[in-house]
Amino acid sequence: MSNEACQFGYRDSIFKRNLKGNFFITSVTLVLKQYDEKTYAPNISYPDVAMKVDELKEIYLELTLPHIVATAVSQIRANKLPDRKKVGTAGSFFQNPIISEKEFEKLQISYPQLK
Repeated sequence: MSNEACQFGYRDSIFKRNLKGNFFITSVTLVLKQYDEKTYAPNISYPDVAMKVDELKEIYLELTLPHIVATAVSQIRANKLPDRKKVGTAGSFFQNPIISEKEFEKLQISYPQLK
């Protein structure tokens, strides 16, 4: 099945919805694009990632942007999560809820730091 047919999204696919329970996935083939400095546009919209990428660009002048983004994400995760070599992990198993702006504003009253 093609990428489009699988309807991949953030922790989502057709296999979790319309085709749930109908397939057993035994293999996946990934086709990676070759790095092209002119067209590479990583999603660094998360404020922590954008800030860390900017910081690392000034430190690691010899690294390509993909290496800097990977390093930034690794450092952010290392600061937020326990060392997986010391504490086991099952990975992330939840999906962020989607709520209305009104619900968000109501939650912000109780949790002002909520992003």
